[in-house]
Amino acid sequence: MLTNERKFRIHITFIVNLEIIMWKITLYLLFVALPMWGITSFFDENPTTSENIKTESVLTSSEKTPTDGAILGSIITNKSNIALSIYNEKSQISKPIEASGDYFLKGFEDGIYTMEIVSQDTPNIQFEKFEEVIIRTGEVTALGTVTID
Repeated sequence: MLTNERKFRIHITFIVNLEIIMWKITLYLLFVALPMWGITSFFDENPTTSENIKTESVLTSSEKTPTDGAILGSIITNKSNIALSIYNEKSQISKPIEASGDYFLKGFEDGIYTMEIVSQDTPNIQFEKFEEVIIRTGEVTALGTVTID
């Protein structure tokens, strides 16, 4: 026959096990079932069948369509009066470098160019030369940072 103490222990063990099961169910609902319900309800409200997909056409004018290419880069130097000279067999563009050393030049047609970093004071001094710089319409060609001592 079971004593009162033994009955009490069985009762407490049953309650503890029941609490553990309840915690497991709560954690499952909180971290698995509820997020899955949210995800599936989102897709049920927003079906992706072909008749429900909205497409939008955007007309662009010739003003928004790029008609030229560009280059950008930076020069680190303590020298003053430095310029860029970018050229190919069809055109040539020269521009002095700003004090910050950054440059962004646009207005280039598709093609392969040569870019030289030169002195404005002495035209024969060339600090750096980039050959076969490919410039494409609608794209910016990044030449990186050049350090000149």
